[in-house]
Amino acid sequence: MAELKQLYTLQTDEDFLRLSFPLNSREVRQLEQRILENGCNTPIRVWNSYIVMDFETYEICHKHKIPFSIVRIPLKERIEVIAYICQMQIKERKMTLNHLEELKKQD
Repeated sequence: MAELKQLYTLQTDEDFLRLSFPLNSREVRQLEQRILENGCNTPIRVWNSYIVMDFETYEICHKHKIPFSIVRIPLKERIEVIAYICQMQIKERKMTLNHLEELKKQD
């Protein structure tokens, strides 16, 4: 369940960020325009105080001081969060199995 809208201060985990494929510049502009026109209607996914996904949304909201809600991901271990991010990226078709193989080689 999403928490009330406010301007949360969250942390960025570099591994979580690395696993999230960024929007291209056109997509960021479209997201920013949508947030400016309608406010932030999609909660930012968070584990403890770390952004799990939706990094661009967080940056846009802070840039324009637009309150947003968060939804806490109920996982216990960091490795579970990493698996969750990979699953969501595949589900949203942002990450292919080839990307996963490349990430494995980097560690």
